[in-house]
Amino acid sequence: MTRAVSLPALPRLPRLPRLPTAALVGLLLAALGCVVGCGHPATEEECKTIFDKSVEVEMRELAKADDSLIAKKKEALRAGPDYEAELKACVGKRVTETSMNCVRKAATAAELVDCSR
Repeated sequence: MTRAVSLPALPRLPRLPRLPTAALVGLLLAALGCVVGCGHPATEEECKTIFDKSVEVEMRELAKADDSLIAKKKEALRAGPDYEAELKACVGKRVTETSMNCVRKAATAAELVDCSR
């Protein structure tokens, strides 16, 4: 006979805004990647497009932000300590033209994730 065990409740942590991070961009890049021999190595411009689109869709979904706020957020993140490392890690990952076109057209985070399928 199996007994149910009660676990103590975990304390609630404050909800933080979901902004693009190295993990989010890295996950998206990994999902956009393809098996060896498929697609092409991502260029710096393509990596910047992926990063910018990630920022844009997250900002629009979280705050219904306008273009000027999105531009300011992109600039702030580009000036941050992780941006160059993210960009360097992205360049050379395999992407397809189909997945890049999907990224460019994505209007929501869900659509962006779907680009990897």
